[in-house]
Amino acid sequence: MRAHHPHLLPRITSRRFALFLRAAVLLAALACGNDLRAQSLLDQPLEALLDVQLTTLGRRVQPEQDMAIATSVFSGDDLRRAGARTVLEALAWIPGVWVEHINANLWGVTARGDGSSLVAHNTLILRDGREQFAASGWSTTTWTRLNMPIDLVQRIEVQRGAGNTLWGSNAANCVINIVTRAADNGSAGGVDVDSNGRAAANLQWGTRTASGWKTSFWASGSHQPGSSEFVRGRRDWDNQENRAAGAKATLSVEGGAEVSFDVSASTGVGASIFAVARVPNRLELHVAQREFGTRLSIPQARDGRLELAGYVQDADMTTFGGTENHRRTIELSAQDFLRLGSHELLAGGSVNTDSITSRAAALDAVAVPTDTDRLQAFVQDEWRFAENRGSVVLGAQAQRVFRAGFVDNLYATTLRLRWAATPDLSLWSSLSHSETLANGTQDLQIPSIEAGLRWKASRELQVNATVYEQRFGSYQVPVTTPVTPTTPLMDTRLRVRGFEADARWQPSPQWSLDGSIDLVRAEFFFDSAARSPLATEVNYFGTQPRNAFKARVTYQIDDRRSFEAGLRARPTLAASQVPSPGRGVIDLAYRHRLSKGVEFGTALKQANHDTVDGFRRPSIPFSYLERRTLAMWMSWDV
Repeated sequence: MRAHHPHLLPRITSRRFALFLRAAVLLAALACGNDLRAQSLLDQPLEALLDVQLTTLGRRVQPEQDMAIATSVFSGDDLRRAGARTVLEALAWIPGVWVEHINANLWGVTARGDGSSLVAHNTLILRDGREQFAASGWSTTTWTRLNMPIDLVQRIEVQRGAGNTLWGSNAANCVINIVTRAADNGSAGGVDVDSNGRAAANLQWGTRTASGWKTSFWASGSHQPGSSEFVRGRRDWDNQENRAAGAKATLSVEGGAEVSFDVSASTGVGASIFAVARVPNRLELHVAQREFGTRLSIPQARDGRLELAGYVQDADMTTFGGTENHRRTIELSAQDFLRLGSHELLAGGSVNTDSITSRAAALDAVAVPTDTDRLQAFVQDEWRFAENRGSVVLGAQAQRVFRAGFVDNLYATTLRLRWAATPDLSLWSSLSHSETLANGTQDLQIPSIEAGLRWKASRELQVNATVYEQRFGSYQVPVTTPVTPTTPLMDTRLRVRGFEADARWQPSPQWSLDGSIDLVRAEFFFDSAARSPLATEVNYFGTQPRNAFKARVTYQIDDRRSFEAGLRARPTLAASQVPSPGRGVIDLAYRHRLSKGVEFGTALKQANHDTVDGFRRPSIPFSYLERRTLAMWMSWDV
């Protein structure tokens, strides 16, 4: 379930609105040509401001201890020490997030049970604060494109809980922000290979000028030969090739104003696997994507800051023997932050147009265009009291979506409370509610409540814990015709409860231990009567396990060498109507800094499944066999 379903319907929306958006984005880009320079709060290196800070919740830099919601942040260095080579391998270690490797180019990323067999429905994926879209127009995120080398990542931020009062309807459950790294003066890069045939490389270089310009460039490429799970001896059935390049320029002037420009392009060649009568079939996919973004940040009175941003994305996906999809997304956004005494106010909004054209190439069909226009506005007030020991956050968001004769109104409200009981213990709670008032046939409501703590038990031990309950109500809206009203279809309600806890213990400068546990339970209610324990898991949980455990221990041998061992475990999944056996993943990683700026690493991963060889059937997308992978990488200027 999700707060809004963008159905592909014929276009009858206003062309004037789309033309206005295109003109507005162009004017914003031209306005950014002034002698101002800015780097958005979303792009600032948080570690340079405080030990740990996040931006995901409030669209601005805040200490994590002030957050009244469950959050996690990991730097690229921390994730690389664990042996992670890509974004998805890094996400697999973050508390509250579960990553399931379906095959060589298909992944499932879920949080708090929110997902189907392949994708999360209420999880918003951002890259540098911008929402990521798929070329086909589905509500999925193209993880094969976002699965960039970890060398290109500065940090990954995860917010678990409702974030739709600031980020929109897609953020009703979780927000993941991947912040990329911009090279300074000089160059950086890395290469990695593994025993499964994967090979990847990346390169970055940057320059600074006396006039205040900072520019950085990057390029990456990867080859994944695929697995032999679908057809024995055929490793090209789910292969994946990716190439990407980009550049970023930032200009700064006195007074703190900044402007930045960001451009990137990527191509990918892979395969889509499906089963017909339990016989595997293959369709080759070609994906190409271009992006351009600009952001202007201007300091205001009362420690305020005004930000204006524009974003354009073009994407094409071709399935040989299938369909051709083209998607163009244009967005213009603005937000303003200021302090008024003990109040911190944040207000903003965005206009977005999304144009999708689909054509069945095999049938030589006529292209079917679909336009979706979206208006969004949000406001938030954070009131601090008792010398900043406590705070109350009130937020609201309204969104209107125009698509093919329908006008959907979406609303979200949030109340958050935080209290620092002691300098080392922070307690928080949150209430939120979002609702889609559709001019179509569905009314979807998502209320949620959660509470948690952040406790620094000692200098060596940090503990975080959260309990939550979230409900999804999907109610059919009767459609009245001139003849007779339509009988409402079945109403569906879902209740999800869970517990999350993670801890970090560092008994000495050489040793550290990180661990997390996640428990999720759910029930379906049909027509306010029938009840199905565990939500049948097929329809809701997908690749999210009911219980999950992660642990990682690090030993710093000296200032140049370190060793890490990790374990991820889950019980049996119920997905695609066929149980996927319990799984355990053991990772061992060793890093050695050979010289200044040059690092060598090796990792061994073993994935075990509680089943026997040959149990897996061709129609099931999960790989059940025991698998070992040996990987090696080298990077410089890390």
